[in-house]
Amino acid sequence: MATVGVDIGGSKIAAVWLTESGAIGGEVWHPHDRSPGDQVDVVGLVAAAVTELSGSSPEPIDCVGVSIAAWLSADRLRVLLAANLGVSDARLGQLLTERLGVPVFLHNDGDATAYAEYLRGAGQGARTLVAIALGTGVGGGVVINGQVLVGSGGLGGELGHLQVESEGPRCTCGGTGCLELYASGRAVAEAAEGRFGSTTSITAADVVTAARANDGAAINILAAAGRAVGRAVGRIAAVVDPDLVVLSGSLAESAGDLIIEPAAAELRRCWPLAAVSDPVPIRLGSCGRAAAALGAAEMARAALESQALHG
Repeated sequence: MATVGVDIGGSKIAAVWLTESGAIGGEVWHPHDRSPGDQVDVVGLVAAAVTELSGSSPEPIDCVGVSIAAWLSADRLRVLLAANLGVSDARLGQLLTERLGVPVFLHNDGDATAYAEYLRGAGQGARTLVAIALGTGVGGGVVINGQVLVGSGGLGGELGHLQVESEGPRCTCGGTGCLELYASGRAVAEAAEGRFGSTTSITAADVVTAARANDGAAINILAAAGRAVGRAVGRIAAVVDPDLVVLSGSLAESAGDLIIEPAAAELRRCWPLAAVSDPVPIRLGSCGRAAAALGAAEMARAALESQALHG
């Protein structure tokens, strides 16, 4: 079956088309602009991406997987809240199925990224894989023996909302001191505001560029993000005991060791199982910017095959 996977992030849309054999037949990637308070037209963006890819596909599209930076219901039919997209309480799966005319399966973006890395990327061969996606926000996913951890209410694997600072600020999730407040692209940009003598808005990419040019303030900002990641990994490792932790997302991919090395150093400092084991390795993902879209396509394919098998 031919499958399309689409990832709607806080600042971009990525999509891939998988052929019947599972090869990547095409890919699209576009930034999208959203002002604070605006609602992203998720249905329109997904439909446009599917149309763009299906135009080059010699095979009919059998199903679509959609990865979204959102909290989803356990049945994966409803978006509870996608704060970065201005969407809440939406039956997005039904709306997209009606619009596209093929089965559409919704997935959390962190779950989709984790599955892609488990199946095709840096996590191949891992029994238990933890993936943390550092993008506009922070997503996460846990794969155990090939199964994505969803949880009773659909909120399993929300690693961006692990508390890493007990006295930290309030997060949009309702908690305090969450990883997302320290290691997301937004958090890195906010930490850098006013530090580089610029009156224009600073982005996380600007911080990485400055750090690569040996700017001490920028290096420290990224190191602080890395240390927050290390503390989060220590806490999740004590629960799921992973073989590997993979970092992905635009911030992780551009910063690389500027984040990974401080994360690994902090993990060594706070490793909860030091009496019996070494810290879990932290590596950069290998599926690239379309990881979540690729994972969404693979998960949709598996879901459709399961439906056919079980009637």
